[in-house]
Amino acid sequence: MSLFEFIALVVALVAIGLAIQSDSNKKKRAKLEGLISAQAAFRVTHALVGADLRTGIAIDDGGRKVCLAALPDTARVYRFEDVLSCELFEDGRSISKAVRSSQALGAIIGGLALGGVGVVAGGLSGARKTVDTVTRIDLRLVVNDLQSPMHDVRLLDAEAKRGGFVHRSVSDKARFWAGLFEVIIEGSRGAAAQAQARGRPRPADVAGQLRELAKLRDDGILTEEEFAAQKAKLLA
Repeated sequence: MSLFEFIALVVALVAIGLAIQSDSNKKKRAKLEGLISAQAAFRVTHALVGADLRTGIAIDDGGRKVCLAALPDTARVYRFEDVLSCELFEDGRSISKAVRSSQALGAIIGGLALGGVGVVAGGLSGARKTVDTVTRIDLRLVVNDLQSPMHDVRLLDAEAKRGGFVHRSVSDKARFWAGLFEVIIEGSRGAAAQAQARGRPRPADVAGQLRELAKLRDDGILTEEEFAAQKAKLLA
């Protein structure tokens, strides 16, 4: 076999391998999208498929629902209120987080927000070095599900120069999805607070109930301890 024939054979094998990989990737993406589209009464307004084609997320704005999909055959739908937190990781390091109780999603550090050229690593060990590449960016959701509370989506799954085109592009996508879930979490928290406020007795109602409790105590129907316990409930 001549050198030319050998090179041609190698090129042909590489092309075949790439074609097979491309076909496999298309099938994985189609299966993830099919898992999501098969959900009843779920209209996709935003969709995200991971770089490793193993997991995905879809949002139904109108229905206020989120679908979390994972190969080979898992798809779960949750209400916006069931999304408890959203966190971004860069090479395993948490860089931002939004949670139902409080939020720390404002400034994304480590190059995601500012596009920095390097991150100082090993500070605690004393071995300080600048890391100029990033190999992973992950989005993690925590939902109100004891059976499967966490869902990770890999946004970057290859080495990229920090601050370079690939890193910036994936970072923009990460910020967009983190922003979507910040809105979802904040909106759900506001809705819960409004519902709680609607269910809370008005001051005039509380005063009237306290007078009724005092009368029941004075009439001997309630003991002093029972009166104190009911009063504490009303004033909580």
